[in-house]
Amino acid sequence: MNTSTQTPEVLLGEDGEPLRYGDALIELEEILSSLEGASADVDTLSTQVRRASQLVTYCRSRLNTVRDDVADVLDDMSSESP
Repeated sequence: MNTSTQTPEVLLGEDGEPLRYGDALIELEEILSSLEGASADVDTLSTQVRRASQLVTYCRSRLNTVRDDVADVLDDMSSESP
């Protein structure tokens, strides 16, 4: 069993609820579209880039956690095989 798995930092959505991975990706795509658009707001640029960084870190952490969990399950399954 992998003991290095860490629980990712909980990121909150606009509703104050813990953000789900899929919602984090949607928000990240919205920020990217906003930054790529001709109407990018210079006044909020720093805030948007900071939030995008948080979302990328969160998504990577979630993916690493899931990868480790799946590896643990597969290891357990292979050790149970005759």
